[in-house]
Amino acid sequence: MILFHLLIDSTQHPILPFGPNNPRSCSACVFNARSLSNKLNELHQLLYCNKYDVICVTETWLHDGITCGLLDPNSEYSILRKDRVVSHGGGVAVFLARHLHFIEVTVDQSFADLELVCFDLLMPTCKLRFLSYIGHRTVTCLLLNMLIH
Repeated sequence: MILFHLLIDSTQHPILPFGPNNPRSCSACVFNARSLSNKLNELHQLLYCNKYDVICVTETWLHDGITCGLLDPNSEYSILRKDRVVSHGGGVAVFLARHLHFIEVTVDQSFADLELVCFDLLMPTCKLRFLSYIGHRTVTCLLLNMLIH
């Protein structure tokens, strides 16, 4: 699991409305689940006890039979996900705390087969683009090029 914490310098930027405990920060983590459906208790602890603002998960192994309500029964997060549809395994999901302002980014149709979630996190002075996906290095270069231009 990779954890990161964004801090905003309030002397140069206005205070950001990230959360009740620290209005100038955003906490996040990234991890490879190798199936969320058999780790729901651990997921719920991560969602409700650790209180991350953004959680990115790869290898979710989810399908349309597993609803977002099952993943987040308290409805504290917006969930963006891209499940693998042709075979078992794969998939990505992003959990965004409901107090965050974000826009899901529509990715070019040439990348439709990728397990990819992209969104912009909107802040008063800027926006941050996040990309969570499963792919190969050559695809990474193409995606980064597309997102930058």
